[in-house]
Amino acid sequence: MVTEKDNTFEYIKAVFEHNQDLIGLADSKANIVVGMISVLLPVIFGVEVLTFLDEDQIELQMFMFSTFIILVILFTISFMLSIFTIHPRLKENYDDSIFFQNIVKKTVKDYISFIESIKDDIILKDYALEAYALAEINCKKFRTFKYSLLFLVIGIFLLSFRYILFFGILILC
Repeated sequence: MVTEKDNTFEYIKAVFEHNQDLIGLADSKANIVVGMISVLLPVIFGVEVLTFLDEDQIELQMFMFSTFIILVILFTISFMLSIFTIHPRLKENYDDSIFFQNIVKKTVKDYISFIESIKDDIILKDYALEAYALAEINCKKFRTFKYSLLFLVIGIFLLSFRYILFFGILILC
């Protein structure tokens, strides 16, 4: 027979696992952004090297140079924010028995004794504390990722506008 305590354990376990999955999702998305920037930066640098303009196209040269600097800044910010998203964030110390740093504070013998004597209400409390800490980590990761994605999208739009304008002017000249 399933008790109310069993349902509570299943619920908090599901919340814990869901938060762990969200951390993995945020990290995967940030890795994709890092990959995209790793592809876009060589494209920007490559076209800059291949761009030879006449001296009478000084306005276009200034536009290309200034947008190049802006793009490098935007993509660098996006890259750094993605790295901050991926970087592991350690939670506040809630003194639970699940968090790895709390486990290694004890000797192996003390930790085994603790596990052997643990009660259901302590397990439930520890799961709840860990789930809460993971939710806080998720908030930080997704907020950082949101800004990383914003800078990436702005950079992609600027890059597209830059090349449309650049190649349009070259075709007209």
